[in-house]
Amino acid sequence: IYIRAAEALEGVPNETRQVLSPHETTFERILPGPDRMYPDTDMPPIEITEDMLRRAREHVPEPPLWEVERELEKMGLDREKIRELVVSPLFKLFKMLIEAGIRPPLALYFSYDLPRALRRRGVDMSVLVPEELCKLAKMVQEERLPLKAAPRVIASLKEGRSLQETLESLGWREVTVEDLKETLRKLMEENPALLKDVERGRYGPLMEMLDKLFGGMVHGGRVLRALGKL
Repeated sequence: IYIRAAEALEGVPNETRQVLSPHETTFERILPGPDRMYPDTDMPPIEITEDMLRRAREHVPEPPLWEVERELEKMGLDREKIRELVVSPLFKLFKMLIEAGIRPPLALYFSYDLPRALRRRGVDMSVLVPEELCKLAKMVQEERLPLKAAPRVIASLKEGRSLQETLESLGWREVTVEDLKETLRKLMEENPALLKDVERGRYGPLMEMLDKLFGGMVHGGRVLRALGKL
């Protein structure tokens, strides 16, 4: 009685009351709140297993688009391109490229810039297999193929033909740094002016010759590494 009287001095108690008559009520239960938050005593404890957690994770929704955009901006990617990409079907390709270890700027090129350019040229994009595009991007990243050759390779892809078959049809072959060293020695012996151009930092004439020899399929980065070993 004392406790109830003391509580009444602090204001109307937070409780549910039972009506006994039009003029009389009595305490029934306290209102829901932190004081009532206790485990259900009628049910045994439930063990949380790894399988339960895995199934729960499968139903976690994708993060909001603005959070995705923020993460991509942290990668140093163009904001306007990101906003278009995240609502495009090609965003799946971008994520696949990133998961394959492709650098973000290169992944953006293959999933945004390149498809747009090819559509303008009337290239049938339906024949593009994401896995083959990943292989192509990896070749560019590993300096096995120049980026400038990518549009020509993709435009030459045909349904049912693999990337390797397409590359071979365009005359591509694996050119190692050692192969390039030998080629560069011969070119400079036959064209002394090339050596002077390279010493002055003018690589244009040399790259033009290499493009003719290798059909535009040799990466400039690999050429520079070969030059550094001469």
